[in-house]
Amino acid sequence: MRYLVDEVRLTPGDLADWTVDRNEDTAQGRCPACHHRMTYDFESDAVAQGIAPREADGAPRRIDCRCRQSHLEGVTRHPSCGRWWYARIRPEGHVPPVVPELDETLKLAADELAASGRVAQEAAVRAAAEKWVAGVTALLGLFSLSGIAFGKDAFGGVAGVAKGVLATALILAVVVAALAVISTYCAAYGWPRVVDTSNVSGLRKWWRKRRAAPRAAADNLRRGVYLALTAVVALCVAAGIIWFGSAPPTPRVEVTQTDGSTVCGDLVSSTAAGTIRIHSAAGRVQTIAAGDIAKVSNVAKCEQ
Repeated sequence: MRYLVDEVRLTPGDLADWTVDRNEDTAQGRCPACHHRMTYDFESDAVAQGIAPREADGAPRRIDCRCRQSHLEGVTRHPSCGRWWYARIRPEGHVPPVVPELDETLKLAADELAASGRVAQEAAVRAAAEKWVAGVTALLGLFSLSGIAFGKDAFGGVAGVAKGVLATALILAVVVAALAVISTYCAAYGWPRVVDTSNVSGLRKWWRKRRAAPRAAADNLRRGVYLALTAVVALCVAAGIIWFGSAPPTPRVEVTQTDGSTVCGDLVSSTAAGTIRIHSAAGRVQTIAAGDIAKVSNVAKCEQ
């Protein structure tokens, strides 16, 4: 038979001699056009987004002749007859295991699945993984942001409701920023998952995901931008509380008296002339006359 690129329209008995090896994911039989024996390697899953349920109906595949026999096209010899056909590989236990595919609506999905072979899918996943390295780095970089934002100095002069609002704003900023990074990277490089395409439902779902990929990417990008803006707003709120909602710190001093004893605590206002008042760590307010003071020193904390 001469070489010809064409689809073979199957009849019910054309694939009667085909067998399926479930362990190797291969099907063997004769090409319905040139009648040479061939082996077809089929894939039971594919990389896409989403997960499909299992059904006992099998799924269509486009099978190209791979007979490895010489076929002429003018003076050129080809290792196949060039024909292809659509068949359904049925689940284990069905006889015959391979039958002609009669549903015309599934042929485009079978073509797309054949074009996105295992090698192409692996290359796409590895390329996306390489790009995601930067995304993971960006996510880990958020810990630097949170380390600065959650430093104890940020809360030092904030009290009451303002402290709760500040904590909420900072947590929101970090979480939303992380979601923004994930969303934008999903828009750029996708989120690969394995989908069962061994049944019609799975193949249809995989095909819908492929067709919806541009819209999903646009939605992820828009969502990522909105989340990033939300994170910026949350950081601005936190900065405003720190800048404008913080009370000036109370001076902490250590007073050495003329008798050698010391009193340490926060300096509070005094109405009596010639005295100072110290709110000690024990919770008592002590009044000290100026004549009893030998030295006053600023301290970061009081020693117990």
